[in-house]
Amino acid sequence: MTRIVVKASNEPDHDRLKEMLYKLGILKGRIPEKDLRIHGKEIDVVWTETRVKPPRTFNVFVIQFVGDLFASFEKLTYAYREREHPQLVLVTSHKRKEEAVSLTETNIFCEIQNEVKIIDVEEVEQWYKLANSYYSFEAEKIGIKCGLHPYD
Repeated sequence: MTRIVVKASNEPDHDRLKEMLYKLGILKGRIPEKDLRIHGKEIDVVWTETRVKPPRTFNVFVIQFVGDLFASFEKLTYAYREREHPQLVLVTSHKRKEEAVSLTETNIFCEIQNEVKIIDVEEVEQWYKLANSYYSFEAEKIGIKCGLHPYD
């Protein structure tokens, strides 16, 4: 039997945000990777810097709108330990942001409490829009291309 999943119209699109974060990594001159597995846990997007030796993971992004925020923090904790303390970012909905912040204040996730940044969907969308505008301005008006544009 085929199961049909209908997404609520106001529910953010996980894959679209993952693609935005991937393209932002390219714009920033990082090597982005999607769906990386760390200790059997899937991390949505990772940005690596290859200009340093050995290559180093700089940013780890986990996207969580619905479901278990606790599991997202577990993923971030594993990534923090495994990848030499990268910057951790949890992307969630505006309405769950406060819940996520309160989880970081528990003793369970004290290891990453000061290392994780919690942003909402609107902030990712704004960041993406501004980064593309900035890149386009540099390339078209000034003639400077910094990093690689994901559409080139």
